[in-house]
Amino acid sequence: MGNSPMGQNTAETLGKTDADLLRTRLCDLPLRLADCEIGPLVEQLWRELAERGLSFKPLCFLSTEWFVEQGETCIGIPFYLAHPRLLRLERRQVLDVEGGTADEAMRILRHEAGHAADYAYRMSRQRGRRELFGNSKLPYPDNYTPKPHSHAFVRHLDNWYAQSHPDEDFAETFAVWLSPPSTWRERYKTWKGALRKLEWMDARLTKLRGREPPVQSKVQPHAIAADQRTLQEFYDERLVVLAEETSPEYVDGDLRRIFAGRTGHPEAEKAAEFIKRNRKRLREVVARWSGLKKYNLDAMLSAMIATCRELDLVRTAPEETALLDLAACCVSLSKNYLFAGRFSMSS
Repeated sequence: MGNSPMGQNTAETLGKTDADLLRTRLCDLPLRLADCEIGPLVEQLWRELAERGLSFKPLCFLSTEWFVEQGETCIGIPFYLAHPRLLRLERRQVLDVEGGTADEAMRILRHEAGHAADYAYRMSRQRGRRELFGNSKLPYPDNYTPKPHSHAFVRHLDNWYAQSHPDEDFAETFAVWLSPPSTWRERYKTWKGALRKLEWMDARLTKLRGREPPVQSKVQPHAIAADQRTLQEFYDERLVVLAEETSPEYVDGDLRRIFAGRTGHPEAEKAAEFIKRNRKRLREVVARWSGLKKYNLDAMLSAMIATCRELDLVRTAPEETALLDLAACCVSLSKNYLFAGRFSMSS
C-alpha cells in the first residue's frame, strides 16, 4: 500500500493502542481485500479453481467470520485476517485465530468455495447428490456428535466437520477434491463411502469444466463495511458466545490424583502456581490434541487454579511428570466433554 492515502489511513488507524483500536467501528477500518494479507490466498483459490477447469471465481469480502450465505456465492472472510495488527488483537482477545496461518486459511477457503460452488452450479439438483450426501434441506443442528472412526466422510477441517450436515459433507468433499496435489484417490482408496463421494464429485465437476455457473451473485451479507459496532462491542458479543459454547467440568478427584495436600509437604510448590506457570504451554498442547477452543481451555485452567487454591494442593512429583499428567488429564476432560456435550456448529 506504500505511502498512498489508503496506506497512511491504515497505518494511522491500526497503529493505535488496543484501547483506542477497540473503540473503532468495524465499518471505519480502512481495509480493502485486494491490499490485505489474505488477498494472495484468495488469488490462489481462484487459480486452483481455474486449474481444475472451473469457470467460477467467487467474490470474496471482509466480514466478521468465515461463511457463505445459503443460496449465495460470495465468501465472507474474517476482517482480522486482513492485517497483522488485527490478527494480534484477535489472538489477545480470544487466544486463537481461525485461519491464522496460510495453510489453515487455504483449507477454510477451499471449504467455503465448496459451498459457493454448490450454489453457483446448483449442485443440489445433480443426480445422486441426495443419495450420497443426504438431504440438503434438513435444518442445521446447533451441535452434532461425530463418529470418529467412520470412513463414510472425508477429513479436511477439524472435529470431523463433514459429519455435521449434508451441505458440510458436500463442502468438505469438494475441498479435498480441490486441494493440490490431487492425491485423494490414493488417500481414500480404502474408505469406500468417502471415495464414492469424491468420485461422484470428480465426475460431476469434470462435466462442468469451461461452463459459466448459472448463479454468481454479488451479495455481501454481514460485510464489515456496513457494521457499525465497535471492535469492543464485537468482541464482547463473541466472548459471551464462546463462554456459552463449552464449559468442561472436572472433579476434585482428578486434581487430587496429580497433586497432594499441603500436610507433610510444607516446602512444595503450590499446584495453583504450577498451573499458572505452565498455562500457555498447556493451552497450546491440549488445544492441538483435544479440539477444544483455547478460550474455553483457558477458562478450564482458571477453574483448576481456583480449585487448587481452595484445596491447598501442592506439586510433589517431578515437574515433567506432573505436567504430563496434567496435560493428559486436560485432554481427557476436554474429550469427555466434547463427546458428551457434542461439537458446536460453526459457520
